[in-house]
Amino acid sequence: MRCFLVIFLFFSNFLAAEEIVAVRLQTSKDSIELTGKGIVCCSKKMTHNSFVSDGYTITYKRIDGLSYWQVSVKDADITKMFKAKRLFLTGPNMYVNGVKAPRYLELYAKKKSFDVIAHLGLEEYLQGVLPSEMPASWHLEALKAQAIASRSYTLAMIRHRANKHFNLESTVSDQVYNLKKISSFSQRIRKRVLKAIQDTKGLVLLGADKGVYKAYYHADCGGQTEEPHQVWQYNSKNGTAKDPYCPSQRNSRWQATFSHQKINQLMRKKFGYNEGEVFENLLVVNKSPSGRVKDVKVKFKNSEKVISAQKMRELLGYDIMKSTLFEMKNVDNKLFIKGKGNGHGVGLCQWGAKHWADKGRSYREILNHYYPNAIIKQL
Repeated sequence: MRCFLVIFLFFSNFLAAEEIVAVRLQTSKDSIELTGKGIVCCSKKMTHNSFVSDGYTITYKRIDGLSYWQVSVKDADITKMFKAKRLFLTGPNMYVNGVKAPRYLELYAKKKSFDVIAHLGLEEYLQGVLPSEMPASWHLEALKAQAIASRSYTLAMIRHRANKHFNLESTVSDQVYNLKKISSFSQRIRKRVLKAIQDTKGLVLLGADKGVYKAYYHADCGGQTEEPHQVWQYNSKNGTAKDPYCPSQRNSRWQATFSHQKINQLMRKKFGYNEGEVFENLLVVNKSPSGRVKDVKVKFKNSEKVISAQKMRELLGYDIMKSTLFEMKNVDNKLFIKGKGNGHGVGLCQWGAKHWADKGRSYREILNHYYPNAIIKQL
């Protein structure tokens, strides 16, 4: 019972000590495997049903509109059922389906699946984000700039998603969080990551309204950053910056080729078009002041549709169509695309930050360059 009290107190006492981040690690439709040492399961309330084991198989069931969890203890003939929307687990060295996880986990039931959510302190969370979003070998000033941008984005998303059961995804949809990443580094590199976080502890970007700034960032702007409202449907001004170094780095330029047949398949899968539609061409409708494509017209034999260039990236694959700073042509039933940059282009350009840091600029100068409408403040 004493072990179980730890997880119960975590959600009350620790919340008051530090900002807690709820990160969705994954979504599962049926079951997960948890392994570790002395994992406490399974309810937020203290109860005689709580127990300790080194491993569990947890299966989610929906019965008569209610959520049930079947918890089977590894290497023991013990199975218990919990009727609850949430389960809570804690352990010092947990793994979910073989992937290292933070100490405190929540399983959140939905109608046809459940989310695995980690709860951890803000600065601890950044230890899994910083080396996942920027190479840990880069200049310390670039790492510090990234740490402040990531901290600001995190706090802004906590406010933005206050009514949801999690704050951030652990993927590129928000920020990549990989706890295993930092543990795989040498002691020297690990210290660099921790120093970048510790030296900037509590520092954030504030907008004109004095609220924490949603500090977007990306890999490579291709020479010119972009305003948020040119990418997403909300009115926000970040300010833009020119970056002469980015186009010269070897991975800045990219190209891709798609057959009309492949585009047909992707369109039908993504938008539900019927097999009678035949793709013919893709045309640029308009561009932003930075030269990025905003909207494209998809032409079929019997119809046409205008979609955003960001939706087109989603359709064709973000890793293939790396930005909206591109040109294209249609030849012999093939679409040829050439572009530069990587990412949406808003806010901090990571390759640009590397170049500025290598030339002696401080993290404050780097952030002022990429976020001209924000100020750096200590919380």
